[in-house]
Amino acid sequence: MSFSFSQVNGSGFQSSSSSNTTRKGNYNNNQQSKSSLQGSSSSSSSSNNSNRFRAEKPVNNKNGGSKSSTSASSSSEGGIEAYNKQALKELVEILDETPDMGFVDTHVHFEYILQRVFNAQLGEISSSEKKLINALTFDTTDKELSERILSRMNGFVCVQCDPTSFSSLGMWRDLIEMKNLNIGVTFGLHPHNASYYDEKMQDRINQCISEAGNKCVAYGECGLDYHYNNSPKEVQMACFAKQLQNAVALSLPVVVHAREAEDDALQIMKDNLPKDWKIHVHCFTDRLEFAQKLISHFPNLYIGFTGVVTYAPRGNSTNQEQDLSEGNVTPLALAVLNAPKTLRASLAVLQIPQ
Repeated sequence: MSFSFSQVNGSGFQSSSSSNTTRKGNYNNNQQSKSSLQGSSSSSSSSNNSNRFRAEKPVNNKNGGSKSSTSASSSSEGGIEAYNKQALKELVEILDETPDMGFVDTHVHFEYILQRVFNAQLGEISSSEKKLINALTFDTTDKELSERILSRMNGFVCVQCDPTSFSSLGMWRDLIEMKNLNIGVTFGLHPHNASYYDEKMQDRINQCISEAGNKCVAYGECGLDYHYNNSPKEVQMACFAKQLQNAVALSLPVVVHAREAEDDALQIMKDNLPKDWKIHVHCFTDRLEFAQKLISHFPNLYIGFTGVVTYAPRGNSTNQEQDLSEGNVTPLALAVLNAPKTLRASLAVLQIPQ
């Protein structure tokens, strides 16, 4: 998940307009919308921010118990229940610190959560929504607290990026029908699956976009991933270029996945997107210089940061900026925390019709 702060308003999402977009559901240029990292850094120190959400979810061991990779506290206090209690406490702290702000999850895969965690099936809209709400509120039985949390969660952008999502089995059909969660969707083929891309696949993606109507708020995620190279680089590059062209033809903003492919990603974007196009580069983990090149060329490009920027070099192996001693955040993370004006952090909030 990749959260962004937004000013709370009646619709949940901020309104937007664009000279190059004819569809509803667009990225908003409103500079009041910044990432949670930026929002937090303006009122608290980088030390406090780097420790945000300290609770770590316990992992079940072979003996049926639970453990944490960094702390035994969750296990000793009751495993998942203790984790939920601590995480809920920290979430309430955030709500208390930001009374005038709401949250938009700019990149989430609810369909995976429903399928892999809850074994949910297509067509179970009511029960699936209840399970998601319980997960989002850490299974609290406090109805008033649950309502308070949900009232601050202004919207969710659920990214559909694998071939199954474009079939008749796509769970997104249930997601956009949920009554208590404001959910929009995006469609695009992930670079891991680039080898499957052809005209028929593009037609299926376009059909989903058409079927979702105004609930489709962007195209993607699509891009390049040279960390895993699940598809050959040349295939990824061709697939990325074609999808950017398709997004422009459909007047849709773009969600970009770019990992350890800085030069190729930037060039393909320059070659296939108008300079003023609206772009969200999600889960950014590459060099600060790459981020600066992106926002210098594309004035309406926003960069999403997640907790991954605080990881040791096991994140992007080629990113030398991520060398750090144990217990410290990375230089990239510190740049985000301490110099928010250096980057346009995270996505401009999307508008999803009610």
